[in-house]
Formats: sequence, structure tokens, C-alpha cells
Amino acid sequence: MNDKSVAWDPELSVKFFKLRFKYEWLFKKKKQPWSEFRKILLDHSFPEEITIPYIRKKWNYTYDMYRIAKRDQNTHWKYFKIFEKHYGKKKVLDAKYQSWNDEWRLKLIICMTETKKMKFDNYSMWRTIEHSMRSQDMPNHCCVQDMKGLWYHLKMTFNRKHRLKLKKHNEDSDWPLYEPMLEYFKLLEPEYLVRLETLPARDMFNTLKCRKSSGCGNAVGKDESTFQWSKDITESLIQIRLQNDWIFREYKWAWSKMRTILVEENDFPNSLTSRDLCRKWSSLFSEYQKAKATENKTWLYYSLFELYLGEGNLSLNPLCGWQEEWVKSFIRIRSELDHLFTTEKRSNNDGWRKVEQKLRATGLPLDHSVLDLPDMWDHLFKTFKWKRKFLNQGILNEQWPYLDLMAQYSETHYRLNQAHKNEDSRDYEDCEDDMKLIDIKKLVKPKFEVLEANNCRSCANDEACISLFDHRDGDGVDLASKLRLIGGVEIEQSDSLPYNICLHCLQELETAYKFRRKCQEVDKEFRDKKNANTVKIEINIPQDDIFNSLDADMDFEMTTEEPQPKKKRNDY
Repeated sequence: MNDKSVAWDPELSVKFFKLRFKYEWLFKKKKQPWSEFRKILLDHSFPEEITIPYIRKKWNYTYDMYRIAKRDQNTHWKYFKIFEKHYGKKKVLDAKYQSWNDEWRLKLIICMTETKKMKFDNYSMWRTIEHSMRSQDMPNHCCVQDMKGLWYHLKMTFNRKHRLKLKKHNEDSDWPLYEPMLEYFKLLEPEYLVRLETLPARDMFNTLKCRKSSGCGNAVGKDESTFQWSKDITESLIQIRLQNDWIFREYKWAWSKMRTILVEENDFPNSLTSRDLCRKWSSLFSEYQKAKATENKTWLYYSLFELYLGEGNLSLNPLCGWQEEWVKSFIRIRSELDHLFTTEKRSNNDGWRKVEQKLRATGLPLDHSVLDLPDMWDHLFKTFKWKRKFLNQGILNEQWPYLDLMAQYSETHYRLNQAHKNEDSRDYEDCEDDMKLIDIKKLVKPKFEVLEANNCRSCANDEACISLFDHRDGDGVDLASKLRLIGGVEIEQSDSLPYNICLHCLQELETAYKFRRKCQEVDKEFRDKKNANTVKIEINIPQDDIFNSLDADMDFEMTTEEPQPKKKRNDY
């Protein structure tokens, strides 16, 4: 190290390594991570003299030393245990849940055991556990957001401890929660315990993997070349999609799984693709949002959407059950802590824990579940986008109580993002001077490859639901031909540009096309009448005969008329 401005004592080095491990995701997701990591170090009281090249060299040098120690099995290297905990085979996962002591972990196991006996669904089960835990005056540092992850961690720990006990033939385990977990499995999941005792770890993993992938086989259904969305089929799609909403919260390729459910279990035609289903749902949901904004309760599927997304008992709306004042408090707290969400991803940050702690510290009622805070925020933000869109169009009649607060957050968040982008652009050359250069042309995809299929070809909004090539009138003319004629644009199916149109532009296009046709028909009618009343007579006379007849027979009389004087105007 050439830079002597920073004294790397062992305490500072260990702190540096722990932060580097904690923000490992930053170096996987960001193209320019070191500038953001330096800001994180400064936020944790590191000296301001530390530079980005110096941080990078420090990390690269220490990591190379760890690899050498790993290769030579030099466990006496002073930082070997710290690196081995993160990069070794035995990762210490328990550090994430240090705030949960054994007493509250035991209470979680007991609550899980008692709730499982009631055979609730997954949604009701976790809310019952949350209510039970919070009723026992659960401390604020034990966050509800950690319960699902902690339970999975407890199961994996029991898995390891139980196999170790069977291998060494020990009667007692050194883990204090071993007996409660063993009692849980004996009572509620005995088949898992049998597999754990009979199958090797690798075979058990393969069995679970095959079991998960077994539901994604070939779809079997009716093969139909043409398919029409009737009212009954559309209602079935809405019900099945909303009843299986959990799939879209837990899986990345959710529409593929939804297609399997529709085809195999509900006899939908095999010709339907996941893309077709996604488009159909997008158009239905946009129409529902529009009907909601304009208070159009006469829309065909309004009551069905309200059953699942309204304020009833079956509602999937995460805000259902929350009082308006507490939702507003949640928006304010989330807006105040927005800086915790700018550089950290949702799944492993401390932002939601801070939001939960602040809400519970202000006396949040027990019937207000905080398990769905991330889903509540996503719902609020997406709903705000719809409301703002309809407000700009002048058709928003609904009084949404959170519009002003979300508008304030959106404006502030936009300014912060712009400021971060400007800082990143200024720091680019200094931060990444030794980064390998990559051909930018390989990173930038051609314009025709990445386009939103649901965008309207006329106004570019995301409400387009009518295909320009499939929709035809009584004369067999498709919308693409009409748009070529009226708009003067080139539209081809092979150009990979958006090929849908929204309902508003569709109405304008039909009106313009009808007006043009009417003008053409009226003009043709007038010209036909004119041609019918006009008779042309052609007479062929030699040119010499014309001049001779004019000289002999014809006299030209020149008449001149003097202009009469104008009458004077009498003024009275």
C-alpha cells in the first residue's frame, strides 16, 4: 500500500470486511459499485481521506491473501475465519437473526406448532402467528419481517443438527432448540423426518427438486386454431388469476405456471400462450382501473374485480383492514426512510425493519399486519401511477385519499434519483479507471428488439388492447390499413414495433376513417351528377371552310353602351 493517509488497524479492517460481505449484492447488481460502497463506508464513520482506488486495492490484496491461505490450508492467517464464514462451505446464516434470542425463537416454534394444527392456509397462518407473537409484547428489535426467513433458518439448522446426531449416535444435541423442533416434525411433518433419516442429503435435494418441477410438464388441453374470449371464459380467467395471486408474488415466470393451471386443471385451450394470457389480463386490469377512476360501476366485470380487490372479506388488497390514518402514517415513515432503499435491494435490506419498528413504536394496532409492508408499498405506488395518469387525462372522479402524499413522495424521490445519477456520472472516470472496457455496441440492443407490446401505436400509452391486424370491420378492412391511410405511417407485422391501439385512439381512428369515406362518397356523387348534366358535341369542319364562311356571310356588329351615371344617394 502506497497510501499512508489511512491507518488500517485490525479493528478497522474487520469492520471493512464485514461491510464488504454485507453488501456483496451491490457488486453483483451494479456496474459501478465502488463509488456507492465508498459512500457506505463514509456513512459508517470511515475517514474521508479514503479513496476509491485505495479501497479497491485493499480488498483485492486481502482477497488474494485469503485464496493463498485457502490453497495452503493456512488456518492461522489472521483473517481466515472471517473470510471462511462468508466464502467457505459452512456459512454462518445465524448472524442475520441475531436480534432474535432463543426465548423468542422458542415462542415462534410454539406458535408455528399450534397454528399448524388448525390447518389454515398459508396467508392466514402467518397472520395468526404474527398476532400471537405481538400479543406477547414482542420487542421492537424482533421484527415481523424476519419471521418467515427465521423459520426457514430454524428448519435448515435442525436438518443439519439431526443428521449430525444420527451420524455420531449422540443422544443429546448441543442446540437448545433441537427438542422443540423435533417435537414439531414428529407431530406435524413426520414424513419429512423419515426422509431426513433415510435419504442422503443429495438424494433428498434431488427428490424435492423433481417434486417442484413435476408440475411444469407438457400442457394437455383442447387444440383449437381459433379462440374467442367469451364472457364466461373471461370471468373464469379473472377468478383463477386472482385466486392464485400468490404465484405472482413468489415466482419469476408466473404466467407460465398460470398457463399450466388454466390448461391442465380448467380445460383452457392448449393454443393459448402465456403471452396471450398476459396481454388479456393487462387489458382487463387497465379497464378495471379506468372504471374505478371514473366510477363506472356498469362495466361488465366491475363487481368481479371488486370482490377480490375491493374492501370485502375476500379482498387481496394489502391495504384492506388498515385504517386510513395508519396508511398515511406508513406513507410518511416510508418517505422519511427512503434513503435506506436507494442503494439496497428489497429482499435483504434493513429498510423495512426500520419502517416496521417506527410503526410499532407509534402504537400500531394488533389487527394491522406488518407482514405485507413491501406489498402494501408496491400497491400504493402502482395505484398512484394509475390515478396520476387518469388525473392528467381529466377523467379521475374517484377521491383517492393518498394521492397528495404519494405525489409528494414521487416528486422527492425523482429529485433524489436525478441527483444520484449526476453524482454517478461525475464519479465514473475516477471510480472505474481500471475497469475492463467492453464493446458498447454489444451491450446496447437494437431498437427493434426491445419494445413494449402493450404500448399504443398512436399515442404510446400502455393501455393498448386492440390488435391492428386482427380487428376488422364489416368490409374486411383491418385497423392497420386505416392507420396507414389516416396517419400516413408504415405498419408491418415484421417490423417488431407495437401493433396494438388503445380504445381512445381507436375511436378517433374510426371517426376519421368514416369522415374520410363520407367526404369521398359525397364528392363522387357530386361529380357523377355534373357529368350526367353536361353533354359534349364534337363537330369536325375543315379550317378553310370556316374562314370563307366568316368572310362572306357573317357581319360583326360592334355595339357600345355608355355607362349610365350613378344615382346620387339622398341623405336625410
